[in-house]
Amino acid sequence: MDSRLIPISCSNDCRYPLFKQLSYEPNKVISTKYLGSIDVPASSKLVAIKALKGSGKTEAISQLCQEACVKQQPVIVLTYREQLGRELARRFQLPYKTEVNQTPEGKLYGFSLCVDSCHPQSEAKFQGKNWEDALIIIDECESVFWHALNSSTCVRNRVSILSELKDLFTRALNPDSLGRVVLADADLGDLSIDFVKDIAGNTVRLSSKQY
Repeated sequence: MDSRLIPISCSNDCRYPLFKQLSYEPNKVISTKYLGSIDVPASSKLVAIKALKGSGKTEAISQLCQEACVKQQPVIVLTYREQLGRELARRFQLPYKTEVNQTPEGKLYGFSLCVDSCHPQSEAKFQGKNWEDALIIIDECESVFWHALNSSTCVRNRVSILSELKDLFTRALNPDSLGRVVLADADLGDLSIDFVKDIAGNTVRLSSKQY
C-alpha cells in the first residue's frame, strides 16, 4: 500500500521530548505567522500537522472539512474529551454523537465522537467499515491515542476500539478509497504517525511541509 504523508511542523517545544520528537523531514518551510490554508495533494492520504496553539491549526482543518462537505465526503472527528468533541463539532459544522438524531442528515455526513465510543456496542454504534471514504480528523492526536491505549474509561472495550481504529485507518489509507487521515497536535511526535501507519499496515512515501 502506498500513500503520502505531509507532516506540517510549527513547533520544536515538546513537554516530553524523548517521546514527542518529530523526525520526519519536511521538504517545504512555511514562514508565515499563521498556518493558513493547507494545500494537500489529492494523492496524500496521511497528513500530520504540528502547530502551536493560536497558529490557526483548527481553522486550517476546518477548511479541509469544508472542502470535504462540498464533495459530500463524510467527516469523522475523533477526540478524547466530550467538551472538545462538542467544540470541534461546532467549529466543523458537524453533529456530536449525541446530536445525530436531531439533524435531518443524521450520520450521513459524519460526526464527532470520543475515541471511547469507537466500537459497535457504544451509543454511536461505531464501525470503521462504514467510513471507508471519510475524512478522519484527529486533533490533539497525542492525547487521543494515549487515551485509547491507557485510559481506564477504555479498559472494557479497548480491544474492540483498537480493532475498529485499525479498520478505519486501513480503509481510509487505501489508495483506492477517497479517505484521508489528518493528525494534528502542538506536541506531535513520531509515535502518533507510526501508530496510524503500523495499525493500518501502511507504507508511506514522504511529501512534507514545515512551518
